[in-house]
Amino acid sequence: MSVFIEDTARNNLASWTIEAAGTGAVQGAVLSPFSTPRHRTSYKQSARETVNRIQEAGREAWFDAETHALQMPAVGDYRYYDDWPLWASGRGQLASPGDIRSHVELVFATQDDLGVPHLAPTVLLHSPQSATSRLALQMAEAAVELNPSCALTIAGDASFWAGGSLLDAHIGAMAQLEPGAWRLTVVRALTVLPAPAMPEEIHGLARTARALSENAVVQLSHGDLAALPAVAAGATVIGVKDRRSSLDVIARIPHL
Repeated sequence: MSVFIEDTARNNLASWTIEAAGTGAVQGAVLSPFSTPRHRTSYKQSARETVNRIQEAGREAWFDAETHALQMPAVGDYRYYDDWPLWASGRGQLASPGDIRSHVELVFATQDDLGVPHLAPTVLLHSPQSATSRLALQMAEAAVELNPSCALTIAGDASFWAGGSLLDAHIGAMAQLEPGAWRLTVVRALTVLPAPAMPEEIHGLARTARALSENAVVQLSHGDLAALPAVAAGATVIGVKDRRSSLDVIARIPHL
């Protein structure tokens, strides 16, 4: 199992990743358009500089467009986000197949410009069977059509992951796309620690990781210690929020 350090508002993603890489378990870092500016500012280095530092240290860099964050109730800080060329028809516009494809194309083009792997965008899911879940499937289909080996994201709140047989049906439809990798994330409206996780959502996340890991690498976004049950089920990468979290997770690995 390996660890990715997720982006934060602080200007230390590259330094944390390089320092934590000394443990031998940190594989790389994931940049966010909400946290890392496209161009250098007076107090934050540019995304290109961050990627270069991480890659020069022999670690992987990824860019997650985090389109699903646009549907979160507390989102609203777009000071860095709107500088990224991710939308042709206005931020969050996914009303037509053309809108969907153009957004995926722009995300992939941005990742190409940074020299990082293709990680497809998605929308936030509250239910495994809804118009939004169908939209998520359409976005995934567009991404795989453009690049069959891309990584697909599935992002849902606790209700989504606790969806039981409906969750299994949605995951089954997604699995038929056979991408190069998966990135799973549990989205929470409040950053309360410890996370108020329900047994049903933990079971759903672990069941999903087990099923998808049969044919591709499964990453847990922003998982920290709560993601370890999914690692036991088959996930191989955990995303953590900072250097200390990475050390905490690594310390638990021998006990799985």
